[in-house]
Amino acid sequence: MDAASGLAKDDSVPSVVQYLTSATLTTTIIVYTPTNIYPPLLDLSYGTIALDGGAEDAEDAAAALGDKQLPSRFVSKYTMELDETLRVVTIVFVIAMVLWGLGWLMQVKVRVKS
Repeated sequence: MDAASGLAKDDSVPSVVQYLTSATLTTTIIVYTPTNIYPPLLDLSYGTIALDGGAEDAEDAAAALGDKQLPSRFVSKYTMELDETLRVVTIVFVIAMVLWGLGWLMQVKVRVKS
């Protein structure tokens, strides 16, 4: 929790306490080199709790919250660009269809001969 950032200009007592509500770490794989990644991106979101104004300094304000439960979450995302993946899947599918077609023609040819 951060009671010091809730201070207004020329004020020694915070009016709010800020806390971390969400942290999202996004890691993106570099295309063509799946063992390398772009620098991770950390996205932080903060929430605030208004204080009653009875505290004399930032430490007292933070202590006034006591054991209050503050919701927070952490999410880790792994991403990659799919353009290359779709191209590879298409190529594999076409090769499989060609092989299937050749196999079918071979079976027809064998049946016609016998």
